[in-house]
Amino acid sequence: MPTEVWERVIDLCRTNWRLDGTRSTHPQVETQLRTDGTYETWQMCALVCKSWLPRSRYNLFAEVCISRPEQIDQLLRTLENHPTLAEHVVRLTITLPPDATTGYIPFNRAPLSQILSNCRTLDLRGVDWRHYHPRWHCLHSVPHFSWAHVVELFLPIDYLTPGGAARLIWSHPALAYLTLFHGLDYYGKLRASSIPSIHPSYQTLASRRERPRDACRNLSEVHIVTRSAVSTTISFPLQHLLGHTVTRLTLAMSRSSIDSPDLWNYIACLEQLEILSVSISASEYDPYSAFEDTLPTLMAHVKSGTTLRTLVVRHYSSS
Repeated sequence: MPTEVWERVIDLCRTNWRLDGTRSTHPQVETQLRTDGTYETWQMCALVCKSWLPRSRYNLFAEVCISRPEQIDQLLRTLENHPTLAEHVVRLTITLPPDATTGYIPFNRAPLSQILSNCRTLDLRGVDWRHYHPRWHCLHSVPHFSWAHVVELFLPIDYLTPGGAARLIWSHPALAYLTLFHGLDYYGKLRASSIPSIHPSYQTLASRRERPRDACRNLSEVHIVTRSAVSTTISFPLQHLLGHTVTRLTLAMSRSSIDSPDLWNYIACLEQLEILSVSISASEYDPYSAFEDTLPTLMAHVKSGTTLRTLVVRHYSSS
């Protein structure tokens, strides 16, 4: 058979490839990808013949998953010895296995973002900010910490200050898709969660931080996901942090966590909003009670004259 056909077969070894050639990025599928022997399959494909090597290598390095601190050094050494492999990396994922002895992974090592110049997705759901220095962004050269090419960011906000979130998000000038996680770890399990109540004066100070001119300029989709057991609200200055360019906003939150003044104010400033999707956890015995107060408040904050054309409202079991 032609090499092109075999390349298609090699691609379909990935469990989150559908038959139509599109990819599913559901967290559970991603977790399955790392446990079903897919990488071993590609390693064997790479040994079949020279014509299979390029496509096998592409799939092996398309998504790099870091779960231990020493793997950062291993990755840098590998890319230093084989520079062409860096071209294949399109997604960098930081995760922690359940038996991890340390929660610190130096994902902001100086040359990494420059070496992985084709990386388009940065998944930090495995990062536990409690294990990082309060000024972690200053421990390495700040000019090196700029993922100018990343368009998709998965960011946990538990134990992350507004200033830290701003520095992370604004270091991705090409960012188009942002997902904020509260109370969930990489595997979708409940994370020890805390977004401490922030003093109003600190909120004001955070909102006065000058936002770079190119920050969030291309941001079109924002997804905010919290665990149903989380009751604290998100007290981030979202309007100043993310700007006003979002056209699609997805909220998957508990009834109490969605009642956030910062969230309402952010929705009110989105003049270009086209799609609003809201999922609220509710009791299976009285699922519609979650919308009695929330839905009217939500619609009251949707800016008059906005381009909103699609509203999706769902509820899911809080058990």
